[in-house]
Amino acid sequence: MRASNSAELLGAAALDLYDAYVSDLVLVELSRYFRRVHGRQVAWDQRAFVMAACKVIEQGAYEKHLSAAMKEARKEDAAHLAAAKALSIPHLVSSDSDFEGVKEWIRPADFLRLLGMKPNRSEV
Repeated sequence: MRASNSAELLGAAALDLYDAYVSDLVLVELSRYFRRVHGRQVAWDQRAFVMAACKVIEQGAYEKHLSAAMKEARKEDAAHLAAAKALSIPHLVSSDSDFEGVKEWIRPADFLRLLGMKPNRSEV
């Protein structure tokens, strides 16, 4: 069984095939998810892997972009968009369809294609 598209992208980032960024808020969300589903050690390991593969964007770097981002994205998603805008990151990679209509948004499968990689067909 192939890894998820998100896992493929993290692996590509770990190999420096592209510059990956993650907001501090995403790290918190990932840690909570993995801790709840897989336990504390797995959550810790996954957080460490993401931090090694990606550049972390701290809240202070994107805070001033939050109000503008709230006009384009839901309140819960605005921080992610603000982080991308703060660093002029051209693609906000997410499987969350709540970003529909946001020009930076791209699904993981489409981003894999952009990198010349083959996405997992079950997630396309």
